Amino acid sequence: MKKIAVLLLLTLNYTCISAEGNDPTVFSPVSSAQYEIPKVSPQIAPLSGENKKASNVIELIPHRAEYSVKHIKSEGGNVTDVRGRLSVQLMDTGDGWTFEQRSELLVYYATGISQQYITSIASFESKDGGRYHFTVRTLRNGAEEGIMKGEGYITPSSPGKVIYKEPIPKELILPTGCLFPLQHLKQSLEAANAGETVFSNKIVFDGSSDTTEPVDVNVVINPIKNPKLVINDPRLLSVDKLWSLQMAIFARGNNNPDPDYEITQDVLPSGIITAMTMGYGEAGFSVKLVLEKVDIFPSSADKPLPPPTQ
Repeated sequence: MKKIAVLLLLTLNYTCISAEGNDPTVFSPVSSAQYEIPKVSPQIAPLSGENKKASNVIELIPHRAEYSVKHIKSEGGNVTDVRGRLSVQLMDTGDGWTFEQRSELLVYYATGISQQYITSIASFESKDGGRYHFTVRTLRNGAEEGIMKGEGYITPSSPGKVIYKEPIPKELILPTGCLFPLQHLKQSLEAANAGETVFSNKIVFDGSSDTTEPVDVNVVINPIKNPKLVINDPRLLSVDKLWSLQMAIFARGNNNPDPDYEITQDVLPSGIITAMTMGYGEAGFSVKLVLEKVDIFPSSADKPLPPPTQ
């Protein structure tokens, strides 16, 4: 079974969890059976030419967000409860973005034991989408299970390249048109802002898959009317727009019409995720992330940055 930990700003980096409490086998998250794809009408009046292009440009906001992880349900699996927290920090460096994430999950099994899973990510992605550096570490019960480290380069009209430094030094060719995760998020939100209902057939590489390959991603976009957010900050609300992004992720070369896994995120134009639901199909349980706190930081690289997350 594949081990996939996807970055939060693409779908969500989530700790890989064994289906059984004492089984080291890992699996990738799959649909939580709530992902209908309704037909929606664009909520934004169509524009044309440069006005449309300028109107739909999305600017991500540097921030630190904290989420609680809540267990939703279990269906026939060995998992009885899940508790945890996740923190994300996105910072503006001037020519790019640094991204840090740490997730901690405590998973309880019907066998009476529990397992702790910790995943940390540190990455840099240039604002033009051409450069990407990443480090992904996974711990299980305090012991390191794996590390992935490398750097990637993309040009718009030719194949890209990834140079892995760990766990095994090697090079990987990326297909023409491949996107790194923040560029994919930005373009997804720009499609949403333009009133599009789908953003499909994109190839995305984030460096976290144990196959080391990029994945195919299809996004269905649903505007959320009258969003109810506890956090009342105009920089977050951004004219009260909020979109549900339903993402279906496929391994490259997979001819199965069903995706390898699916995730639904509620995302603001600022790039801040307010809620997310995902299911771990082979273990038979689903979880939801709930935004609890957001700190907003300056966009200028000349201003001091906050201390790194612990």
